[in-house]
Amino acid sequence: IGLAFTIEMDPAIPDVLLVDDTRVRQIMFNLVGNALKFTAKGHIAVDCALLPTSRKGTAAIRLTVADSGIGIPEDKQGKLFTAFTQADGFSGKKYPGTGLGLSITRRLVEMMGGEISLESEPGRGTTVVCSVFLSVPAAPVVEQAIFAAGTEAIDARPLDILVAEDDAVGRFAIKSFLRQAGHRPLCVPNGRHALEALQLHPFHCLLTDIQMPDMDGLEIAKHIHEGKVGEFHPSEEVRALIREVYPEAKGVIREVDPGMIIVAVSAHSMVGDRERFLQQGINHYISKPIVVNELHEVLRKIRLDVRR
Repeated sequence: IGLAFTIEMDPAIPDVLLVDDTRVRQIMFNLVGNALKFTAKGHIAVDCALLPTSRKGTAAIRLTVADSGIGIPEDKQGKLFTAFTQADGFSGKKYPGTGLGLSITRRLVEMMGGEISLESEPGRGTTVVCSVFLSVPAAPVVEQAIFAAGTEAIDARPLDILVAEDDAVGRFAIKSFLRQAGHRPLCVPNGRHALEALQLHPFHCLLTDIQMPDMDGLEIAKHIHEGKVGEFHPSEEVRALIREVYPEAKGVIREVDPGMIIVAVSAHSMVGDRERFLQQGINHYISKPIVVNELHEVLRKIRLDVRR
C-alpha cells in the first residue's frame, strides 16, 4: 500500500523491566495509531532507546514515533495535548476519531515520571518523542500473568461482548484485552452497526464509547431502552462479522432486551459525568485510558448478573 513500517530496539535496554505494561501498550497504541491515521503513504518509524540519564535500578527509555504524514501546523500543535481537540478539523470523515490520543498519552507518560514532545511540519510529517522511567529488578523475577485479576477471568464462562468504538486502535486494544481474558468480543466502528449486530446475536453486554460521530454511546442506549433497535435493519457487512465471530449464529433477527447491560467507556473526567451516564441507562462506567483490572472487575459483576 506504499507505507513502510520499521521498529528499532536499542540492545542496551535491559531484558527485564518492572512496569505497568497496560500503560506502555496504551502509549504505543495511541502514538502508532495516530501515525497510521494521518499517513497514507511513506513511512512510520518506531524507535526505543536507553537514555544515558538511566541510573542503577532505573531505566530511562525514550520512545519515538515518526511518520511522513500530513503534518500539523505549528499553531495547532500545543492544542493536541488538550482533551477533545484535533488539528484542522481532523475529526471529519476523512480522519475519524476523537482526538484524545495525545491527551491520554501525556497523562500516562506523566504518571510514569516522563515527558512528551511533538515536532511537525505540514506536508512533511510528525515526530512524537516521550520518555518513561522504568524499574530494573535487582534479581530475576518470575514472569506473571498479564492480567492480575486472578484465574477467574480465564476459567469463568466467556462472555459474548459487543464493542462499539470508532477508533481503530481502540478497537484493537479492547479486543486484545477481552480475548486474552477468554471472552468473545465483536467490535464495530459505529452506533448503527452496534444496533444492527444486537438483532443477530444474544450478547451478554454492550461496551460502547461515549463520544462517537453520527451516533454516540448515549444515543445507542436510548434506542435500546426505547425498543427502537428494529429501525436499523442488519446489513450484510454486519451479518458477515457475526458469522465470523459466532459461527453458531443462525442469522435470524431477534428482539433486543431493552434492559440489556450497557458499559460506557469514556475519557470524560468532569465532575458529575459518571452520575449523568448512569442516570441515562448506563449500567457500568469505565474511564479511558482503560485499566485492565477495572475492566475485569466490571465483567465479573456482569457474569454474576448473567448467572442469576
